[in-house]
Amino acid sequence: MENVTVQRLDHLGVIAGVIKDLGLIEMIDSRIVPDDQEEITTGEAIAGMILNGLGFSNRPISLTPQFFENKPLDVLFREGVRPEHFNRFKLGRSLDKVYTYGCDLLFSELALSVRRKGWINGSAVWIPPRFPCMGNMFLRRMSRLF
Repeated sequence: MENVTVQRLDHLGVIAGVIKDLGLIEMIDSRIVPDDQEEITTGEAIAGMILNGLGFSNRPISLTPQFFENKPLDVLFREGVRPEHFNRFKLGRSLDKVYTYGCDLLFSELALSVRRKGWINGSAVWIPPRFPCMGNMFLRRMSRLF
């Protein structure tokens, strides 16, 4: 008798597809260079946290491996990725690397890259509420980027 394994993809396939189409993992890994000894890269760890966060899970980040136990990780990421690779130590080190690189800098670079690929309409610009007096100057600078 043959064993059957069931893996749930749910909505995570759509989210993983968008992450792959945007190239977020590659963009993060080009800025935060992976170590050869790492089982998953920082980009893959961040993508895993995004999937876990959008997986309607109220559980602590330390339980991320448990979240991925019944998911097809070869479809969501790549062949060879296992749930235990998303342990709290790897996720914590990845967050530390992002912090060292600069959270705002990384997010800005990723957002600008996504904008240049045409995924975001450049007609709307968000002005940070803590800088309302800089609104016009901010808009002029942003318009030069786009």
